[in-house]
Amino acid sequence: MTTTTEAPAVEQEQPLGYHIQTCKVADLQAHPLSFELFGVLPDDQFQSLKTDIGRRGLQYPLESDAKLRIICGSQRLRAVQELMWDDIELVVRDNLTTEDEVEEHLILDNVQRRQLTPSQMFRAGVELERIEAARAKQRQVSAGDQAPLDANAAKGKAADLAAQTMGISGDTFRRIKKIFQSENDQVKDQLDRGELSISAAAQKIRPPKLTTRKLAGDDPRAQALRFAKFEKEAENFEKWIKANHPAKFDAHEPEARNRLQRLSNRLQEALAPAEKAE
Repeated sequence: MTTTTEAPAVEQEQPLGYHIQTCKVADLQAHPLSFELFGVLPDDQFQSLKTDIGRRGLQYPLESDAKLRIICGSQRLRAVQELMWDDIELVVRDNLTTEDEVEEHLILDNVQRRQLTPSQMFRAGVELERIEAARAKQRQVSAGDQAPLDANAAKGKAADLAAQTMGISGDTFRRIKKIFQSENDQVKDQLDRGELSISAAAQKIRPPKLTTRKLAGDDPRAQALRFAKFEKEAENFEKWIKANHPAKFDAHEPEARNRLQRLSNRLQEALAPAEKAE
């Protein structure tokens, strides 16, 4: 009797989404968004990084997009350039197929590796908001939804997702946005230097409360304001009366008529000539 044995299933290797490539350091450039959003390290921190790389080498590889723009490690690239390295191995991210994916990967790397200042949070968060809003629009188009997108709701959700990515609350991110969208550069600098908390900075950019001075009763302006208020309230009441006939209240019609009669009497009293003071 012959028996057959099935060959064991061979697991197919999943694509890694990246490959390793050796490149000339002189040919490499950082993605411009890296410096636009996060700037450069303070000189003392950069010199410390450069010294460590010169002594121990790179502890984490640089990552690039398919165009060989460095998206993870722009500061390390600066260091190896100044150290006059010739060649370097890159992790080339083949799985990042759109510019938004490249930029999001760049931002996430900085969020996870660095302690961001409030201004960096603001710039990174605004970019994450834009990316998420574009995705929401694309999802709607892909689903064939022709209804107009609720811009305010979409913007609020995008802001919450951006804040979540950076590890802060949506309310905190909105306060940071208000601060850095204001024209108060002094408060922005104080916040970034740690001299002010976010809540204190938000309080400082609020416009001062307007104080009003009560007008004397015989002031013509006070009289004009009283009449304007009277006119508005009388107009609203007239509209209500026209729209609410007593018969509309069914079983309560007699009570409604009695109430209107009392109001009529009050109106007659109000229209009676005022008695002159002796």
